[in-house]
Formats: sequence, structure tokens, C-alpha cells
Amino acid sequence: MLIRAFRAADAPAVRGLIAELQRHEHALDPSIARGAGIAARYFASVRRRMEAAFVAERGGRVVGFVSMWLDDTYEDLDSRPVRYVYVSDLIVGAADRRRGIGRALMREAERWARARRVRQVRLNVLARNPTARAAYRALGYREVQLSLARRV
Repeated sequence: MLIRAFRAADAPAVRGLIAELQRHEHALDPSIARGAGIAARYFASVRRRMEAAFVAERGGRVVGFVSMWLDDTYEDLDSRPVRYVYVSDLIVGAADRRRGIGRALMREAERWARARRVRQVRLNVLARNPTARAAYRALGYREVQLSLARRV
């Protein structure tokens, strides 16, 4: 397996990974859109914001993707701002999961953060995705905030 910087030529493979993830997440939460069209629009949006991205290659194929950007937050009125790296996406194709690819991509994101003297990495994960939540916990991430929603 090779972890390397994302290149424009990787875009079709990454859009395919996003479409696969959208189908998976739609099965967990039907409110999540699915399909190649949403994957293309979503990826175009991410590319406008991302400051760095890496892919995992296995056998000459792109099998994983991670993208990120620097951000600041004021969590509460009485808290200090926190500079962090936000991982917008971590995707590993279903056929290549459980081989350490997600772990390697997250370690690369963490190296990118440290190189920018940022000491915190944040991400979001679906509450209904216990497998992903457990994988992040195994990497040392902890749940900090829970968002709730209600259709009205």
C-alpha cells in the first residue's frame, strides 16, 4: 500500500469512493442522498475547501481518500478559540477495509496537522455508523459533541 498526495487524475476514483460511501450511509440513514450525481457535487464542494488530501493506492488502484483543512472554532462564549485540522472525509472502499488503510490515511492527516503546528484533529461521523465510530475510537479519537435533529 502507498499513501501519497491526491492528484487531479485521482478525481474519478475518489468520486467512485464517495458514491460507494453515500450508498452505505444511505442504508444507515435514509435521509442521506446517494448516487453518482451527489458524489460529484459533494466532491466539487470539498475540493474548493480542502487544503490537503491524500490517497491510498493498492495494486495501482486508489482504494482510500482523506481530505482536510485548517479551521478555528469558538465552542462557547467563555472558551478560547481552538485551531484544528478538520478531516472532512475518510473513505476506504468496502473491498479494502480492515487492512489498515484508514489508519494509515488518518496518520498522514495527523502528520500534516503536526507539520502546521496544529495539535488537534477533528472529524464528524454518523451516529448510526458504529463501525466507523469504533474505528476512530481505536485510533484515539473521543466523542466530544453530539448533534441532534428532528424533522418538523
